[in-house]
Amino acid sequence: MATLNSKQTESDNKPLLPLEYCSPERAAKLLGCEVEDIYHWADVGAINLYAQFRDRDISDGETYLVGEVYSNEDLITYEERRDIEWEYDGNTYVKSMVVSEEGPINVTPKVLYSNAKLFKFGAAIRLMDPAVNLHDCFVDISGFWKISKFNFIQEQYAKSIDENTSWYLSANYIGDESSPEDTFGIDLIAAEISDMSSRIRVMREDLLKMNHHITTGEMMSKNVNILHSEKMHSLQINVNPAISNERVTSKQCGFIVELLRSYGLDDTDFQGSIGELRNKIASRVPGVGDPDVDDNTLISWLKKGGVR
Repeated sequence: MATLNSKQTESDNKPLLPLEYCSPERAAKLLGCEVEDIYHWADVGAINLYAQFRDRDISDGETYLVGEVYSNEDLITYEERRDIEWEYDGNTYVKSMVVSEEGPINVTPKVLYSNAKLFKFGAAIRLMDPAVNLHDCFVDISGFWKISKFNFIQEQYAKSIDENTSWYLSANYIGDESSPEDTFGIDLIAAEISDMSSRIRVMREDLLKMNHHITTGEMMSKNVNILHSEKMHSLQINVNPAISNERVTSKQCGFIVELLRSYGLDDTDFQGSIGELRNKIASRVPGVGDPDVDDNTLISWLKKGGVR
């Protein structure tokens, strides 16, 4: 792959420019190698390549169609609300207030969003209507997202990236000092990004890694760069009322109740006939239909949510 030449000799004799990131083409010039070599090292898992989107500090992100959204369930915080009463001038007032603190990934009845500061290189997403919008959905993406090495198995020798390629992107969680840098955070499966060729970036940590490999001949360690299938947790399991029969916490049940309230259901519905409640959910909550759980499970959720 990489061969010794005058450019490489020049790179041996001076430190790399202090760039935080650059394109693969720029990286090849800095390192004195070929662009093909960059993609080869990404293919074998020696380095990571990232896709750059607008920074969350200046934008809500850029919107792309994504096949599926997955997340580490341990990082999800569901919005909790409580009715707060106060008196003023002889009158009693009640207001619903958010009492839960924000976490790495936050879910409300209307939006799912992540905290860019808690994910590597500021990767973040925002997704509207998460209860019914997790498959083939439009997602606002910001920051730098790691590209799965599987995307480069067939791309490493290509002159140009196929615009029809489906991309697999990951955001690693770094907010907990006790967690390793490769802690699974969010995966976007089959993202349709037609202009990906202009977004691919090499980060400084990998520039230094390749430079050391080229100048010393020492082998590069390989990244564990795979889809986190054993850790994947479809957000639909958490936010869609049509939840499967697995353990559901009181926080999740409280979130389900708030979600149903946002579609006009109230305590009378929750405490009345389960059959009538099913019919109202099917008619009022788009894309859900009759919840795919038995009556006892639905009653259990309502009890855990404190409304039955």
